[in-house]
Amino acid sequence: RLLPLFWVSPDRVDFQVPSDLEPGAYRVTVARAGQPDVSSDLNIARNAPGIFTRDEPRPGERGLGFAFKRDGSPVTSTAPAIAGEEITLLATGAGPYDLRAPDGFNLPTDLTYRLVDPVEIVIGDQTIAPLFAGGNGGQVGVNAIRFRVPNGVSGSVEIRIKSGGRESNTVVLPIR
Repeated sequence: RLLPLFWVSPDRVDFQVPSDLEPGAYRVTVARAGQPDVSSDLNIARNAPGIFTRDEPRPGERGLGFAFKRDGSPVTSTAPAIAGEEITLLATGAGPYDLRAPDGFNLPTDLTYRLVDPVEIVIGDQTIAPLFAGGNGGQVGVNAIRFRVPNGVSGSVEIRIKSGGRESNTVVLPIR
């Protein structure tokens, strides 16, 4: 099968896994005219959540979570989230949607694609439920996890998500 490509560089190839593939082991081959094929094994799971980061974390450090405030401005160390504020964290791999999404195309912005499997947010030492967990309209393969920052949380707080019994990577979210 041909796979939708989203990023290709000498170091990396990003593609969308077709939504109808059953969990299991697969072999992926990248073919380029005039170059030798490159193959790799890939394990597909229903849930394999991962939070996007704004920066490439240095070894032994956590990356800054890719998060936005309600007005669309990014959460950064100079513009931290505030307790009680609604934040959207961008992730991928949190499971299937309640509607069939078109593989390789941006999700329509006029439909709401909700994740079928429950999502939990672990922020600091608290576990909270999201206000919304689903597709990020206008993008491919991106989950929007919207939540309200709990009171009593501040500093460079570690955050991760859980979906289908699987945990994501841990990122940092600046909160004041």
